[in-house]
Amino acid sequence: PATTDTVAIFVQEEFDVDAGEEELILSNDDVQLLAVASVVDGDFSWSPFSGLSCDDCPDPIAQPSESILYTVTFTVPNGCSTSDSVLVQVLPALPNMITPNNDGANDFWEIPSVKSYPDIEVYIYNRWGNEVFQSKGYDQPWDGTHNGQVLPAGAYFYVIDYKVGGKEKINGTIN
Repeated sequence: PATTDTVAIFVQEEFDVDAGEEELILSNDDVQLLAVASVVDGDFSWSPFSGLSCDDCPDPIAQPSESILYTVTFTVPNGCSTSDSVLVQVLPALPNMITPNNDGANDFWEIPSVKSYPDIEVYIYNRWGNEVFQSKGYDQPWDGTHNGQVLPAGAYFYVIDYKVGGKEKINGTIN
């Protein structure tokens, strides 16, 4: 006698996940990652877990100690999954002091890893918001002068645009 059997075939609609754009942070800073899936029903899983606030949410806070490639996997209820990755580059902490007295120590404001960012833009302002230095490429580090004149001791504010994707500019204070 002939027997028959029935098999149910489930066709999963196509879906994907986006881990976001490359991130650039200073050492000891953090950044919020944001994964977006093209379908609603599913679970997120990040790896490696190192430096993340959670590994099963779409938007963990990342505070890695060194540059790292995070991968997010999105899995739908039937077990199908897809993945995407995002690089979080960790830059060395920026020095916050300059002593331009020509003694050979801290006479220039050196930015670590600057050669890796040839399109970098650096702006320095005095406490009144007046620009005292600007550079595209940072071939010549700031020496604490403006128009050839030594600036008075005090706090100055910097804005650095590393020109990496559409990332935020990094800012802080130099004394």
